[in-house]
Amino acid sequence: MTRAADTRGEARSGVGWETCPPPLRAWVEATRARIEEALGPSHVGTYLHGSLASGSFRPPKSDVDLVFVVEGSLDVRQRHRVARAAALMNAVRPIVGGLECSVVRRAALRGAVHPVPYEVHFGEEMSDAILSGTIALGGNPSDHDMAAHIQAICEFGVALAGPPIDEVFAPLARADFLDALRGDMAWILDDEHILESPYYGILNVGRVLWVLDGHSDRLAPSKEEAGEWMLGWIPSGLRDVVRLALDAYRDDAPVSEADRCTAGLAWPHEALIDFRDWARDRTRALADAPRPSTDR
Repeated sequence: MTRAADTRGEARSGVGWETCPPPLRAWVEATRARIEEALGPSHVGTYLHGSLASGSFRPPKSDVDLVFVVEGSLDVRQRHRVARAAALMNAVRPIVGGLECSVVRRAALRGAVHPVPYEVHFGEEMSDAILSGTIALGGNPSDHDMAAHIQAICEFGVALAGPPIDEVFAPLARADFLDALRGDMAWILDDEHILESPYYGILNVGRVLWVLDGHSDRLAPSKEEAGEWMLGWIPSGLRDVVRLALDAYRDDAPVSEADRCTAGLAWPHEALIDFRDWARDRTRALADAPRPSTDR
């Protein structure tokens, strides 16, 4: 396969932190301030990653990703206070997508061991349980996905508060990053899950293949960037469904929360299953092959 050139940013046609709509920026700043207040003096810094940091944010599709760094461990009361602040801000978000954020100790980020332990994690699916007080936030949990978040912050994150990124974060080993990607990939390629969120599944498959193929020293492309790269070499019979995924992701027309995962489209069942089966075979082949050189 002929590997495409590394054209960072050329496929990123969404908005970024500096260009995002004022209501979104105001909400992110208010969310940051409220959670930092809940963290109190242990707060070190706040870092934006994901599509809003990479310049590929789509208001009808994307969510907002934040990592808060603290100096020491939080007790159970602090964890609940932080989670409740996140849930309350998620409830007043100006976008369809929700808030995802984690609180991590600074000591866990330099020379981190995978999976990285965290103090608090919040996702929009947790809101009701947090606000009703029916969720436990104790223990010493860890998150396989944190390796991917850390890599994204190191490559294109935005420091919203606190020290510069390179003073706080260091990437994990490539194998740990791949392990984080494979967890999501396993769900996408299992059974018929790709039918539930087609553009998300297809474009995230592209991100994993980008890493497995050794396309670039950068390991965290945007969904859009990975989709464009995949179009350059994928079998011709699968290109239409990849183009459909890119078009769906790029479409800025408003969608309901119920239609967010499909972009309100009727997706071709057979083409999605063909893509899933090809992706299974391709990931197995690349996982078993020596890593190609990234020299240009």
